[in-house]
Amino acid sequence: MGTADTYLHTSATMGDHVVEVEAEGIDCGTTTVKGTLGQADAVECFAVEVGDNEVKADECFDVEVYITDKNGNRLPKWESFVEITLSDTEKYIDSTDLREEIIFNNGHSVKGKLNNNAEAKAIITVCGCDDLGELDVVCRSDTLEDDDFALDVINSDPDCIDVAVDENDPCNPYRTVRTSVLDTCGNKLIDQECAEGGWASSCMELSASCGTLNELDSTEKVCADLRNTGEADPAIWDLSECGCGTFSITVDDEPDCCLLENGQTLPICEPLEVNLVGPVDRTDFTVQPEASNQEDFYVSERTEIILEQYDECDQLYVCEDGTVDIKLEGEDCVDTSIQVDSPLELEGKEICGIEKDTPLYKVVIENCAEPDKDGLMPAWTDLPEKDDIVVDKLAFKYSGDSSDTICIYEETEEVVGFDSTDKSWGCRQLNSGDRVFYDSVHDVYLIELNNRIGKRKLNEYDIQRMGGAIIRPGDTKDFYFVLQSGQTICETKDIDYEYYQDYNSPDFIEWDNGAHVRDTIEGSEGYTRRNDDYDADDAPGPYDVVPDPYHWYAVTPDYGFGDRVLHNLGFVKGVARAVFRDLVSENVKIYVDSVEQGSVNFNPQPATQVVAINHGDLSEEEICDSNNKDCRPAMACEGEGYDINLQITDGFQNHVGLDNTKIQLESCLMYPRIVEVGEVELEIWNRLKIRESSNPKDVCFDMDKFEKAVEMEVKQKLGWNSLFTQLLLESDEFQKLVNDLYKSKDVKFVDAATDEYGHDVVYTDSNGQATFRVESDDSSLFGIRSYNTGFRIFTIPVGLDADFFDVIF
Repeated sequence: MGTADTYLHTSATMGDHVVEVEAEGIDCGTTTVKGTLGQADAVECFAVEVGDNEVKADECFDVEVYITDKNGNRLPKWESFVEITLSDTEKYIDSTDLREEIIFNNGHSVKGKLNNNAEAKAIITVCGCDDLGELDVVCRSDTLEDDDFALDVINSDPDCIDVAVDENDPCNPYRTVRTSVLDTCGNKLIDQECAEGGWASSCMELSASCGTLNELDSTEKVCADLRNTGEADPAIWDLSECGCGTFSITVDDEPDCCLLENGQTLPICEPLEVNLVGPVDRTDFTVQPEASNQEDFYVSERTEIILEQYDECDQLYVCEDGTVDIKLEGEDCVDTSIQVDSPLELEGKEICGIEKDTPLYKVVIENCAEPDKDGLMPAWTDLPEKDDIVVDKLAFKYSGDSSDTICIYEETEEVVGFDSTDKSWGCRQLNSGDRVFYDSVHDVYLIELNNRIGKRKLNEYDIQRMGGAIIRPGDTKDFYFVLQSGQTICETKDIDYEYYQDYNSPDFIEWDNGAHVRDTIEGSEGYTRRNDDYDADDAPGPYDVVPDPYHWYAVTPDYGFGDRVLHNLGFVKGVARAVFRDLVSENVKIYVDSVEQGSVNFNPQPATQVVAINHGDLSEEEICDSNNKDCRPAMACEGEGYDINLQITDGFQNHVGLDNTKIQLESCLMYPRIVEVGEVELEIWNRLKIRESSNPKDVCFDMDKFEKAVEMEVKQKLGWNSLFTQLLLESDEFQKLVNDLYKSKDVKFVDAATDEYGHDVVYTDSNGQATFRVESDDSSLFGIRSYNTGFRIFTIPVGLDADFFDVIF
């Protein structure tokens, strides 16, 4: 037999296949070839019955999934998981017939096992509304080759006419109105053709409840472009003549044969309503927190003022952010009408400098309230009461240099006019930063007056209330602004008084939106920083923040005083807010742009302490003598005494009428601060480590401790081995002098009762007040410079905090 080339025509599918054999054109007959299934190679998936790869936006469709070998033959069994994922779509997997099905990824993915049969397969149903565009489906399993396909999402059936505005700004009277036809999934209709050919369009007529459209009349016909944009040309809705309120647009669809059959019309999707805010018609005023009686608060309680602006339609005015001034008015009565300007004119003079303190300005501050001390005896007093004015700082403009030194004096009226013997409240170099502040925004200096008394409690409120000059009701004080002598002055210097700052006043402590505090009673246009909101770390604020002068506190923002006017308090979205408090029990009127809006009563808090209203402290600078009883502490000669007023108060020294409170009276002799031996000063308080902040009873005299302190001071300052030292300490004369001066010294309490334990006591009346007199028949302590000392008087109430004060006889 010969050989020849042969050709076999076969198939890649499974089963028996008849193969024709042909050799060089000679038909050699047929043979049978059996096709077998190959190994799993790929995942196969496709959309079922979706023509032109298009699906409507609201249409559901099925995805069939198979596993094939490399020749595309579908396997009858597959036990590994398959996973189907949708992407770029809002549609979701609604259901499947997978075994061990798990739907995840917000319904966009599912995994499970195929159903084994002649062909292992599963059907996944996808539903939901979608945006126009293209969605993708990816199918995968183990290491097999993935499969994917994409479908075009086209409009579903027309559903309604959408009328909307670009930005629904309630403050804008001009709105851009856009109209479109939406399908059942909210997509704008595009690519719409008429059955007879050509692109479809849809027209409708708009009607506005107020205003004009396209500046024509109250109606306007618009037609939506259903080929490209899906919407009509925009219309301008002019509401400028409509005032305020809620306005609407309705729509009438004209039948469109291209979209709906039998002349049907489309409804509006949602009615279009817009709000227009009109001009401010009123400002509502409320005070928070609201209580059963909103007008009553406790002193120191945070009181929040809320202002809300409304138009005449009762809509909150959320448009332009306006401003208001808010003023708080307590019960002070002040008159500063008497002022004298006395500039120093040196220009053109040959000699520069001044030889004596020279006043440049005088202001008289009068407390014009009725003098009334609630029945208490008038006496020298240190702590302010409700009707008192407490001048803490004086503000002024100055034409000279910031390196100049200005002093504040109070006229004592011992001589006519200014005299260097008048009471000094301190001298400040203006650029020193030592209790002098500069408001660079308004070119104003503020000088803080010295403290009235030296005793300091570790309490920010008590510390601040001890500063400044008290002006009682019915009284006046004359303050001089003085150019200190010894300075080189060659030109005219002038001071103009601006205002003062007061502790005994309502005080703004917090506000929003860029307001400024104006500290003034007499209506000056000078605005200042907040006067007592100190901050140790110089935190940034609307102005430079003054470091806390009371160094044992890091921050003291809560006890500012006297900030009574907020200027340019801003509204944001129709609301303005400010917070104030008052530490004085009084009625506070609230003015908004000079119109009284309401008032708030601040009532005393519950009783916490007894206060000896007329008390003072030893002064290191002034030692009293028989010719000078005006220094502090006040002094009485033999047979004289002190009438003491006690008052039950809250924590802010407001009077509380706590009746029949028992107050125990105690006294002790005090250590002298300094003992003079010749030219040597023995510092007894320092040796005993007594400080102003020490326990008040640490000053009470103990002979053994005193003698030890004297001995240690003498040995240190006169020499440890000095013969003089030894003779002095051991001499009978020294011992006798010490004993005569300090042994068995005491005071007696007049008008006091004695309780069952033998204690001197007094009881308060219905006003929470009590009085007693303290006397001494021994004046041996009086007028001896080297042994200046006194008695400390303690007033100890039952269940309340005690007080103490010092006297000398």
